[in-house]
Amino acid sequence: MCGLHYQRWKNYGDPLHVRERAITVPCAFEGCAKIAISRGYCVTHYARWRKHGDAAVVLKPDLTGRPPSRPRGTEIGSKRWSCGHARTCDCLDSVGACRSCGSILPKRDFATASTGYAGSRCKPCLAAIRRERRSNDPVAATRDREANHRSYQRHLIARRLAERRYDHLRSNLPGSCSVAELEALIESYGGVCGYCRERPAEHIDHIIPAILHGMVVEQARLGVAPPSNNISNFMPACRVCNLAKGSRTPEQWRNGEPMIRRGDIEFPIRVHRRMGGPRDETIAANNEIIRLLDSGLSGADVARALDVHPATVTNARKWAGRPALIRQRRPPRLCEVPGCGRPHKARGFCQMHALRARRTEEVEP
Repeated sequence: MCGLHYQRWKNYGDPLHVRERAITVPCAFEGCAKIAISRGYCVTHYARWRKHGDAAVVLKPDLTGRPPSRPRGTEIGSKRWSCGHARTCDCLDSVGACRSCGSILPKRDFATASTGYAGSRCKPCLAAIRRERRSNDPVAATRDREANHRSYQRHLIARRLAERRYDHLRSNLPGSCSVAELEALIESYGGVCGYCRERPAEHIDHIIPAILHGMVVEQARLGVAPPSNNISNFMPACRVCNLAKGSRTPEQWRNGEPMIRRGDIEFPIRVHRRMGGPRDETIAANNEIIRLLDSGLSGADVARALDVHPATVTNARKWAGRPALIRQRRPPRLCEVPGCGRPHKARGFCQMHALRARRTEEVEP
């Protein structure tokens, strides 16, 4: 007999004996649908009856102090909003309770945490905590103030540099238009956005983005004309549509293609000085690299021959619209013993034959 039928024969004297299942009875406590285990109560209510003598006693009372009229998620210290989601949700119309003062406030009145979402303290409470911390530790306050100032200066310099680059790029575009032409263009669309036709127009957008100026390969790939400052390349747009479109053409925007980043397609920003395109010597160097690549040399040989970094060869291939090189993996070295297909480990042998050679100086397949 198998183990199952042997146990039945051992316990009941019959290997085909089947024990009758107990009839499940619901808990005798009103409103509880759990199965009764003892004295007509379920596990929870039996434990309450055994400890307190009454099954209706609550072992863990509500310690949040929330009155019945207070909405869900507004308890002090709660990790959820009134919408029922966690603190990292994106519901803008949710309310919550401040962890410090307990005030019920909308999400916009809470300070932003390091995760980028609304934190658990409101802005006035967080400001008071920081003031108290600075007053208790002047040395740490000075250190934090200097670190914040340095971070702000770096952000300010990066932002000014980006604005200067874009202004320089936009000013180098060919063509121009007058204020009267722009006003007539906005009036022709009724003062609304030319993309969504719903929100009022707040910006003037380049239909063909200005970032494509000088990027001949990308223009040919997209099949668009070079960008310009002519009135035919302008479109009144709302702030939402203009920021969503970004550095893409309308077709790329509708298809969901990624943003165009200058330098990732044709040439990196660090190799040219002016925003109108790469310098003449850079174009000549790229043409020389492409000529050597076409002659049959590898990218490493070209970089060694011209004494340049391998990344320069890769950038030249991008500039010429060539596909990236795929590095071929070297075939693995195998054991030298005939008939052994294991990978090489040491002394020309695999691990097993290397150990044999070390011990007996004789290697057998």
